[in-house]
Amino acid sequence: MAEQPNENTQEVKQEELKNEENSRQETAQTAEEVTEEKQDKDVKEEPQPKTDDKDAKIAELEDQLLRARAEFANYKRRMTEDMIKLGTYTTAQVVDKFLTVLDNFERAEQQVLGLTEKTQTDGDANGGNEILKAVVEGMQKIRKQFDETFKKLDVEEIVALNQKFDPNLHEAVMRGANPELADDTIDMVLQKGYKIREQIIRHSKVRVISNQ
Repeated sequence: MAEQPNENTQEVKQEELKNEENSRQETAQTAEEVTEEKQDKDVKEEPQPKTDDKDAKIAELEDQLLRARAEFANYKRRMTEDMIKLGTYTTAQVVDKFLTVLDNFERAEQQVLGLTEKTQTDGDANGGNEILKAVVEGMQKIRKQFDETFKKLDVEEIVALNQKFDPNLHEAVMRGANPELADDTIDMVLQKGYKIREQIIRHSKVRVISNQ
């Protein structure tokens, strides 16, 4: 009867030791699981690399600067083109007013030249030939000034005589026949035409061949 309590006590101690061992194992396992969970969480929460805000802002400003420079270049080009067009239009309007004067001057020049030739043919009894020569020289100087001024303004005469009729450059006011010339050939210029660069100031008034 005295050994029964000892056996029970021993079983109780063994059970307690077993429970303590199980508890230690569970604690170790729990700690390991917590550690692994924390590591997983740290990996997941690790910040992803981001584009540097400063570099992005610099790139944006550089792009805006390039766009602004391109827009300014286009604006400057348009303004230059508009100024050239305005200058051409203004010059054409002014030159057009002087063309009537030039036409009259050329008619007078032709008359003086005709008188000079007549005087030379008929003889110069009264010294009139010398006077006409002086007049011709003066008119030639004036004509030279016209030509130089037109050249500075980029104004040039439209070539018409013996050219093929072009409605963009010429105005047909007469029709003529000449079997030696092809149809639509200009054989007479009644009034000279002028242009400034590509803008027509005045069309040439011409006679055009039509053999049909």
